[in-house]
Amino acid sequence: GENSKKLQNLKIVSVDDVALNNEVIQGLMQQDGLTIETLSSGADAVERASRGDVDLFLMDVHLPELDGLETTKRIRSLELEHKPLIFGLSASVLPEDREQGLDAGMDDYLNKPFEKEALFQALIQHLDVEPLKISEPASTAGQPSRIQWPSYMDLEYALKQTSGSEEALINLARAFINGFKDQAAEYRKALASDDLKQAQMLMHRLKGASAYIGDLEIKAQAAALETMLKQSERPQDSAIADLLEAHIKQLSDAIGEDYVEEISSTPQDQLPSRTNELIGAYSDNCFVPPSEWKPYIKGLQVFGLTQAASELSALIEEHEFPSAASKLIEIRSEIEHRGDPETLNRGS
Repeated sequence: GENSKKLQNLKIVSVDDVALNNEVIQGLMQQDGLTIETLSSGADAVERASRGDVDLFLMDVHLPELDGLETTKRIRSLELEHKPLIFGLSASVLPEDREQGLDAGMDDYLNKPFEKEALFQALIQHLDVEPLKISEPASTAGQPSRIQWPSYMDLEYALKQTSGSEEALINLARAFINGFKDQAAEYRKALASDDLKQAQMLMHRLKGASAYIGDLEIKAQAAALETMLKQSERPQDSAIADLLEAHIKQLSDAIGEDYVEEISSTPQDQLPSRTNELIGAYSDNCFVPPSEWKPYIKGLQVFGLTQAASELSALIEEHEFPSAASKLIEIRSEIEHRGDPETLNRGS
């Protein structure tokens, strides 16, 4: 219609206590030029709503303290000129949960992990917005993956979450590692102290987040444990904690998240040959494990090329491999220029 809003101009706020879920939603929406504000608690959402101008809240139903239903009721009780839409998001698909959400004042109820299409459809139903041509998933079919992803990952499922972008998946994986690396220990602690409520909450979070990175094995186990804990049954063991740690280790090895920052540096006399090897790898757009390129960066710093070292490091971190290769060619001539031709073996 005449006064229909463009989706890109909508003020959308995502409310979720798990940072990873907010990041997923932000990442998905950014691909279509939508900006998303993120909040981590119901209380913050009520405060944000009271300031007005929000078009849509994406509300996690299972927020701690003030849950999504209670938050919705409180927002609905505010005297607002412009009433925001509230879409509940939950990993539960039970009809009674949906009913509860709508009764609390939600306008719609979407599943997590959510499909962008479902969200846009719901928006078009509730608001006078112009339908958006959804950015097509970049086909990764023919492209060789730059990363040797762990075999437990359902890659097709994971890439569906990021509309086919492997870049976005790398960021998600990084967020998953950072957000969940302590959860195994927390889960063991909760079971040891018989805090089944805490254990249930941890399993609920893990169920949702593991789906985003295509870890369907952990997702299924976490879902089963969540159901069990909900009925106040204590699990036999904390095997899922061991599995989670193993999976996080494999994932961090795959994307090169190094926890151990103890890096030796490439000896000075080996810099020219390492430079040529890296030029070869990055010219072919190959992924080089951090254990191989980080010592080289340190070697460059020792050699006195600090600026070049940090520029190169940034390009490799961003997976800009062709640019990294060009940078290395500049570095090579700099090394040759500074070095003594007698001691440096010239790159053949």
